[in-house]
Amino acid sequence: MAQKKRKRRQRPSPGTVSVVARPETAVAADDKSARREEARRRKERIQRIVRRRRLVRRGAVIGSLVAVVAVAGGYVFSRELESRRLAEAAGRLAAEAGCTDVVDMPDLGRTHLPAGQNTTYEQRPATSGLHALSPLQPDPHVYTDPVPETNAVHNLEHGYVLIYYGANGDAALPSRVVGPLTDLANGATKVIMAPFPDLVEGTSLAFAAWNKLQQCPSAVTAEQALGLAEAFIDRFASGGEAPEPSAP
Repeated sequence: MAQKKRKRRQRPSPGTVSVVARPETAVAADDKSARREEARRRKERIQRIVRRRRLVRRGAVIGSLVAVVAVAGGYVFSRELESRRLAEAAGRLAAEAGCTDVVDMPDLGRTHLPAGQNTTYEQRPATSGLHALSPLQPDPHVYTDPVPETNAVHNLEHGYVLIYYGANGDAALPSRVVGPLTDLANGATKVIMAPFPDLVEGTSLAFAAWNKLQQCPSAVTAEQALGLAEAFIDRFASGGEAPEPSAP
């Protein structure tokens, strides 16, 4: 009986590599995942710098009991070095997110308005200028409605950071970004977060301190927004150019 011939499976010849084309959707997903991972790494770098700066502050206080002059000099040098590193890391993250750098705004003075009077600001949002006799109270940290800006400017005078965001329309900041920023503001000192109905066109998020302003588009991710917020707060809350940073 004739034996049936078995078909042999063809094997690729040595040196031949099989190439399987990946769907475009998979490639796009990988690119998006890579961008998200890079944003996460930048945020972590900022957080490490913030933590180091806090350790430097603590070390300066403790060390000053032993050697005031030497530690003070080392503290100043270390703090300036960490400030530069933090600013550089935040600058790279801002560029990646399409945000502005931290901008030095004109000092418009800090005169108090007479009781019962109001004013409007050309800057949006304002970072200095005429303001109400009393600031917003430290609590709550987060508002769901816009706050009186004349009171908020008084808070800036006291070294506060204001996180303003678009709540409606095309300028609305996505809820996936608002939520993490809300948690951050609730756990921070001298930070107030509130909607701002008249942000500059193309802006959905703004960080304001006395004479300092940084603005971001609606495309900013939660990771990017948190990294920038942490850096801004560390640099300017209870400090920066605020005339009365130690005031409550």
